[in-house]
Amino acid sequence: MISDETTRKPLGELLKQGRLRQKLSIVECAKRTHIAARFIEAIEAERWSDLPSESHRQGFLLAYCRFLGVAPEAALGQYQKERESAHAAPVDAGQEAIPAKKPAKGNAVSAPHSWFTGSWEQLAGILIVLLIGAWGIYHLVGRTENGEIRPNLWMRPRAQQARLITPKPVQRIQKIRLHSVADSYVRVTERRHLLYEGVFPAGATKAWTGEGPFLMRLSDPHAVEIFWNDQPVDANAPAHNGAVDFQLPLSKVPESPPAQ
Repeated sequence: MISDETTRKPLGELLKQGRLRQKLSIVECAKRTHIAARFIEAIEAERWSDLPSESHRQGFLLAYCRFLGVAPEAALGQYQKERESAHAAPVDAGQEAIPAKKPAKGNAVSAPHSWFTGSWEQLAGILIVLLIGAWGIYHLVGRTENGEIRPNLWMRPRAQQARLITPKPVQRIQKIRLHSVADSYVRVTERRHLLYEGVFPAGATKAWTGEGPFLMRLSDPHAVEIFWNDQPVDANAPAHNGAVDFQLPLSKVPESPPAQ
């Protein structure tokens, strides 16, 4: 227990004497209290700055006092008094504290105030962030040739996305099919590419697919059944040089001018 006589001794010396009376080493105390040996040495030497925080200091001190049988509340009170006296500023007995003079209201001079109280490194970091933000805004928002603001990148609405002025036409695949009823001469070309030419025998069937147009010449339009995209085609058209010429999709082929 801490008495009036013992409280005159430093707290660290009091705890050390309590440990030595019980013939305990610091290592043994550390094992039984689960307090690191270096912290027990710091407590007995009153090196309070070696402990991690104020809560560690008071917590380790109370646990160590309970282990040694020293009144923990009295030891904690002595610790707090010693800490307060250590932090108090010493004042000479023959010298009284002189209060600071307050400047007169009429002659008050305000100290220069700076809007930024940080370091130059922090100021440079703020300037860099501002420059990066300005660069991002410049690329997010553009201007037209007339100076009007236009949205850019992901800020641009979907309706204003770039698109072709003239949409590309969808090319439809054409299909023609011929079925011969009787022998006849047939000539089929697609874009000046010859697909078939010769006598089409009776009962024969042929089909072609492509983008077209298809040019056809028949010696006898009644001898051949023609289907365009599975639709029957009437091949009766004005004859040219004893044959029938037409185009699929259906279009009359202009007659060649007579030879001079």
